[in-house]
Amino acid sequence: MSTRTEELFSPALRNDLREIIAGSFSSDGIDELGRLLFRSYSSHVLAGADNHITISRQRAAQMLVDEAEAHGKLADLIKLVAELDGSSFQGKRLEIKDVEVFFNSLARIGIVYNPARRKLHHTREELNRLKNWGSLRDGRDYDVAVVSVDIVGNSNLVRTYGAKKMEKLYFELWRFLERKLDDYDGRMWSWAGDGGLLAFTFRDHVERAVMCAIDIQSSLPLFNVAPSTPIDQRIELRLAVDCGLVTFLNDTGRIVSDVINYAAHLEKNATYPGHVAISERVCGACDERVLAVFEEAGAFEGLPYRTTPRRLDGLFDCPDGCAN
Repeated sequence: MSTRTEELFSPALRNDLREIIAGSFSSDGIDELGRLLFRSYSSHVLAGADNHITISRQRAAQMLVDEAEAHGKLADLIKLVAELDGSSFQGKRLEIKDVEVFFNSLARIGIVYNPARRKLHHTREELNRLKNWGSLRDGRDYDVAVVSVDIVGNSNLVRTYGAKKMEKLYFELWRFLERKLDDYDGRMWSWAGDGGLLAFTFRDHVERAVMCAIDIQSSLPLFNVAPSTPIDQRIELRLAVDCGLVTFLNDTGRIVSDVINYAAHLEKNATYPGHVAISERVCGACDERVLAVFEEAGAFEGLPYRTTPRRLDGLFDCPDGCAN
């Protein structure tokens, strides 16, 4: 990694690196980490302190980050932290706290860690198109909120307008959804034309998922009247949200999860066109101001859920010839 790349590491990123090192390594462990970078490393020598003096984790981590930066090895230290996460270190399995959050911050400046090649590299792909946010690891469990999206009556639309026009509609809807996802830091994990799966993680991910779903339904009238929409008939969507632990796979279309299954079933079997439904788990993770948009709707598959009390895509009527 070039010196130019290391210049991209802001003071905030350096501070985050110090925090994850201090939070996951003992003072002795930080010294051992330093010796993996430098032939001879000692925080006591750097601090000018006797060996019997205890050096705090925070201070030891700060000295290691400073030393790595001074010798142009900051990127090497970051790669080392990535490689040690989930491996054996000092006789124990090491789980580095918040490492994905740190690598997501790196991805935001266009630097992504490739675990297969053990390299940090610049990505030409925009972060908002990276299904792993530039940081999630294959095979690991993460707290994720998912939104299941489906076009109502898609088969009838295909019979009415033909496959060619509908493919154009699917493309325009896909672009519409991606613009919404950009606003809420979500990702499209799968898209089959007539429906798909949207995903959210990191801070406030459940509320962001719910607000994105509400925004999609509320903005759909604009999509329906846009000149780029290739059919005259107004389309309708159903959306449902669930959340929980999901085992991430880089091939997101292969992810199998009870969270995904429940969201899909809730959307297809208990959500009205133009509405958003949310699971009990989602309710437990949302602010009361967000929940005020919803009302109790009973139980689905033995679990309580809520739904919007009115259609959200009916803010104004479509012009004549557009409505169903």
